[in-house]
Formats: sequence, C-alpha cells, structure tokens
Amino acid sequence: MLKGSGVTVEKFFNDNEKSLSINLLSGKKGLQRLIREGTAVRAGLALAGSYEYLADKRIHILGMGEMAFLRTVPQNIKEANVRGYLSHQIPCLILTRGLAPEPIFITCSNEFDVPIFLSPLVTTTVVTGITFYLDRELAPSVSLHGSLVDIHGSGVLILGASGIGKSETSLALLRRGHALVGDDLILIKCLYGDVLVGETANESMRGLIELRGVGLVNLIRLFGSSIFRERREIEVVVTLKSWGEVGNDRPPNLENQTYRILGVDLPHISIPVAPGRDVASLIEVAVQEIRMKKLFDKDKGNGAQPQT
Repeated sequence: MLKGSGVTVEKFFNDNEKSLSINLLSGKKGLQRLIREGTAVRAGLALAGSYEYLADKRIHILGMGEMAFLRTVPQNIKEANVRGYLSHQIPCLILTRGLAPEPIFITCSNEFDVPIFLSPLVTTTVVTGITFYLDRELAPSVSLHGSLVDIHGSGVLILGASGIGKSETSLALLRRGHALVGDDLILIKCLYGDVLVGETANESMRGLIELRGVGLVNLIRLFGSSIFRERREIEVVVTLKSWGEVGNDRPPNLENQTYRILGVDLPHISIPVAPGRDVASLIEVAVQEIRMKKLFDKDKGNGAQPQT
C-alpha cells in the first residue's frame, strides 16, 4: 500500500541530532508536528510581518541575515512580528551558526508549541543536510512481501506466492557470497523520480531471515556483518512461480519483461520452481545477462563497438 508523506519533527530530530549538531531549545510539546515538504525555507518576509506566502509545511531556517535584520527592527514591532510568525504553526525552526534567539522566540515557541533548534553549522550545510534527508524520507513508498538480495552490486527483488521459496532461494544466494538487504517485507522508495531503493520494512528483521521449519536465523551472527546491506537500489525483479503456473511454454526474452513499481518499470524475470532446480544459479545467470545487456546498450548508444 502506498504510504502518505510526512515526517514528525521528533523523528527528524532523532535522525539528525548528530549529523546537523542540532539541540532542542524550546517547543518540546510540538515534536509531533509533521514536516510535509522536502525543502527548508528561510524565514524571510515573515519576520517583517508578511505571512501571505508562508510555507507552513516546511522546516524554517533563521541565519545570519535574518538575525541582522531583526537587530534593526524596533522591539515592539519585532515581538509582534515574531508572535505572528510562530502563530502560523510551522513544523519547526532551526537557528544556524550558533545564533541564540531572543527571549520572544522562546516565549512564543512554547506558547504555540513550535520546536526551535540551534545548530553551530553554517546555513548552507544545514539546508543541504535537511534536503538530502527529507528527499529520502518523503519519497513515494510502498511495501511489498518478498526478499531483497544484493547480487554483485545489483539489488534483486524476489517475489512470489507465500511458501514458494523466496527466503530459501535468498539463503542459497547468500551462501554463494551475495548479501541480504531484507526478508519478508521490503520498503521501497522512489528517489529522484525513477530510482527505486529498497530496505527492510521491519527494523526488528534487520540481518534476519525466516525459514520454514527452522524459524528466524541471525545471518550476521552466522556469516558476519558483510552479509548484510542496509539498503540497495533495485535493478531487477524476480518472480518465483510454480511449474504448473508457468506451463511448458518457453518464457519470453528477458528484455520483453518488465515489472512496474511506483511508476518505474524494472527488468522482470519469471522463474518456475520445481524440486531439484537450482533456482539461485538461474537468478545469478539471469541477473548477469541483464547487466551485460545494459552495458551493451550503453556502449551501443555511445557509438562504441562491442568487444569480441
């Protein structure tokens, strides 16, 4: 199911407290406010009392320029403007360069439950960090039942009916030297419009795989930390099907099959499962074939001659 966009200020704070060196100054009761847009905005005209175009879904930034402007404003007008500004229920406000706010900011922050953070970093560094973080967190996403394996750097999403052998196939691939990203439920996000990145949707399943008849297996303890990847770009989708479901007809060429996720079409392979079939080897060969075709098409598009 497609998830809606929105990150709580509390999650933003917890995830970026160290990387952005931010500290909470006031407005703690507003930590459950939602950030709904993926860019930060400078306070700008709001500090002059103009709220018509106030971006109330974004993180707001107060830097050296805004603080210099405030020093030129009479105290009574400044307090009225700050009160009007924070009463518009923005998600949160971050002051950069270690510039401590005047008392009116703290008073209104607690009154209107708007969290205020302080960072010693320069404004551009904070804005860049916010943008990278929110691009990922607010990206369109969907969760699918399956396994995601890193095969020679390519994220391969393995789908199929319950009990078809997705986890067992993933284990066979891991024993061949590949790595697991997630098992059972995979969270997929669409970044930059056409890049699909997957990770485990269940934090408690990181580094674990569930095998029928065995239960949960800790792969990191069994194989070492190199067996696990936190996330990986998905480049190929494999669907495991029963032999009877596929039938005796030859499957179409790999280049003719695609699987659409969040509006992005990915190369798709349907592999019939039957006793004695080495499905892991078939997936390896199919993924390598798709990789080589991409390289060939790229060289062909650049005018290069394929190597013989």
